[in-house]
Amino acid sequence: NSWNQDRLNTREEKRILQDLSEELAFNKFLQIRGTETMTTVIGAADRLLKLNENKMNPLDTAQVYPDINKLTWVWVSRRPTTLFDVLSGSGEFDLITSAALRKKLVDLKANQESLSIFEELQNRFVDEQLRPFLNRAIDRTTVRSKLTAAVMSTTHHPSKFPPSLDILIHNREFSNLLMDLIFFTDRINSTYIRIDKDIVQIDSLIVSKYPSIKAKPYIPY
Repeated sequence: NSWNQDRLNTREEKRILQDLSEELAFNKFLQIRGTETMTTVIGAADRLLKLNENKMNPLDTAQVYPDINKLTWVWVSRRPTTLFDVLSGSGEFDLITSAALRKKLVDLKANQESLSIFEELQNRFVDEQLRPFLNRAIDRTTVRSKLTAAVMSTTHHPSKFPPSLDILIHNREFSNLLMDLIFFTDRINSTYIRIDKDIVQIDSLIVSKYPSIKAKPYIPY
């Protein structure tokens, strides 16, 4: 009976790790897209801050307006329920025999919870402070972006309002908002790095336990 139970437990463990491997592929997609988006936001904010420091050169509106548009880009990687939560709630977490793997899953869960906090802080900052300020300061309808199948397309439209770009770039409040945006966004990127390391180590532990498990790539579109 003990041998038969061990065989059943092994089968269940392999099923759990296969499901986990597929979930990690989805988490990897979220992490990669999030890193790309947040890096773009930080790059745009940095370039706009440098424009404020160099007041002698004329503004290149073809670059400035797209960078301002990128400031409000957000990405949400957090998920309300993960496989870790399901396994913990059902008691199946104990079927994972590797102590190292269980430890890394706990680490991943902790970093995902941190990411949820940092994403919420950044999203609220963008919605409650940055967007209202930009809406008061400039005409944001000149640049319109649309994400289709992971490809961002941008169209430009003439403004019906008087230009106020130079005033915005050299505005003290705008510079302070850019600094805050970089601060919040950088915390998200730091957490993405930790999550990426967790995923790599978990994948390695799964393969070392069951070499036959092959992670299916997540195809979002």
